[in-house]
Amino acid sequence: MSVDSISRDALSQRTMGNFPISIATSQAIESFIGKLPEAPTADPEIRRRDLLMVNIRTLIRNIFGSMDKDQRAKVDEYNVAESLIAEMRTIEGIITEESDGVCQTMFYYCSYDDFLRKFTKSIPKTANTILQKQNAASEMSVIKYILGEMKDQAPVEKYTTDFPNIDADTAILTHYPIDLLQRYKFKSLVLLESHTGAIKPPMMWNTKLHEGRDLEIIPFDRMSLQIFGDNVLFVPMAVKIRQRVYKVATKNAWTPATTKDFVIYSIEQNRDPALEVLVKDLYRK
Repeated sequence: MSVDSISRDALSQRTMGNFPISIATSQAIESFIGKLPEAPTADPEIRRRDLLMVNIRTLIRNIFGSMDKDQRAKVDEYNVAESLIAEMRTIEGIITEESDGVCQTMFYYCSYDDFLRKFTKSIPKTANTILQKQNAASEMSVIKYILGEMKDQAPVEKYTTDFPNIDADTAILTHYPIDLLQRYKFKSLVLLESHTGAIKPPMMWNTKLHEGRDLEIIPFDRMSLQIFGDNVLFVPMAVKIRQRVYKVATKNAWTPATTKDFVIYSIEQNRDPALEVLVKDLYRK
């Protein structure tokens, strides 16, 4: 059997969901259309949405995550790109059919090349282990195929970090919390999670922060993402800084709905000049 055949065979054996796409992605789509076996509904989220935006980085991650270590070692990035295109077409077809053409599908890629310019106080997570570096290199190889020689097979919108204004009630499938900072570019926005199929409005996005399940009172925004970090791109700031912010949040009864203005007011009343300067700096774009 040729190397190419071995690669294609390994990809064909990856764990799929009820749709012929990687299981984590399938579970999200099943949930969105109301057909997740453990939580079926006659009133699915797709009925309230004009657009499903899908981060191709997330689809790639889910493809790699659907294979065991031995399968993963056999696949070639070109074949992964072929599988990715097949998944994109499948997703688009499902969404079109289930919404009678009302809900559109948009696939996108963010380079985040302007991270250090937009978030000057933050440190981006980097690949450190051999496996992390291999995974990052594989992802970029797949992306280059998709945006290069395969670009006519599956259109992908390309951004750095910022999205354009999108006047649509949108669900976004992404594992990059930074994308959620674009919330106000949309008519409305909910997060569609892989694996769980959870559909989360903005008031539940604090779970995307690092150790976010313990941060129920922290609003998800530009400041909190940089201070508390996430599990993808932002390194959390020093624990003492996080503790000081959490103490202010507790004292002032913050909630996920707490506004930027009240956050700043609370910090000002705390009489901690260094923290005040930091928080205000983090809110500046």
